[in-house]
Amino acid sequence: MSKKLLSSAAMLALVLGLSACGDSDDSGDGSEADAGSSSSQSAGPEPDLSDVPDVVATVNGEEISKDDFETRYQPAFQSSAQQAQMQGQELPEEQRKQMQAQVATQMIDTELALQEAKDRDLEASDDEIEAQLKEAAEQQQLSSVDELLSTAEEQGVSEEFLRGNAEDSVLLEKLAEDLGYEEPTEKELKEAYKQQKQQMESQMEAQQSQGSGESSSAPEVPSFKDQRDSIEKELTQQKQNEVLVAEVKKLKKDADIENELEVEESSGSGSSSEGSGGGSSSSEGSGEK
Repeated sequence: MSKKLLSSAAMLALVLGLSACGDSDDSGDGSEADAGSSSSQSAGPEPDLSDVPDVVATVNGEEISKDDFETRYQPAFQSSAQQAQMQGQELPEEQRKQMQAQVATQMIDTELALQEAKDRDLEASDDEIEAQLKEAAEQQQLSSVDELLSTAEEQGVSEEFLRGNAEDSVLLEKLAEDLGYEEPTEKELKEAYKQQKQQMESQMEAQQSQGSGESSSAPEVPSFKDQRDSIEKELTQQKQNEVLVAEVKKLKKDADIENELEVEESSGSGSSSEGSGGGSSSSEGSGEK
């Protein structure tokens, strides 16, 4: 399954096609993807889903619908297709199939995690759902939850659907807490900052070397104090995702899964959809992208 199972507002960004591993209205499944900006999804190339069945997968009797799949697949497809277009190419059929398999696998994995959360009687309150939506709005540099919802509406995503995603995201975070994970240490935070600082300095040097050579004041790298909260949040989400990934791997051993978009593994390819589909032991290996 995806390394980022989905325990943050990044899920909501996926649905909007803004930036950022998403979830559902009633089926409660999800995935993630990267897209460029707040431009409407309809502005990009439309995926051909004529070969996608009405029921993409079933997880312990719960169906993942084609409509749900399309909402999650479209941002990922558009991002890749636009990159290919900039290079004067079309998205290869094999890559398109692999992307479909990835999204289906991510949705299956998230559905399994959500089923486990509900089995543990975990619930998301209205206040927690609202807080998740607010966090998503802030991450996308939107002024309010209302602007987040209106942006979603412009892109054909209903408020009900988006709130369902937020509820699922809260449930996943609670499941990670219930499973138990180690909070990031101060040493880990400082190491992450050190790596981040080195990366930013390298980027600045590269930009300056490509410039005109005129002396100009380079922007300052934010201090550890300024970056500490965001780094801590990022590392915490990584640790949450790690325990969720491990739990889903266990759940798959006894799960009844049928994946209609599973791609047969080609020799030596190590497909990202490997083992995502029906059955128990065969679905164990889907954790790697």
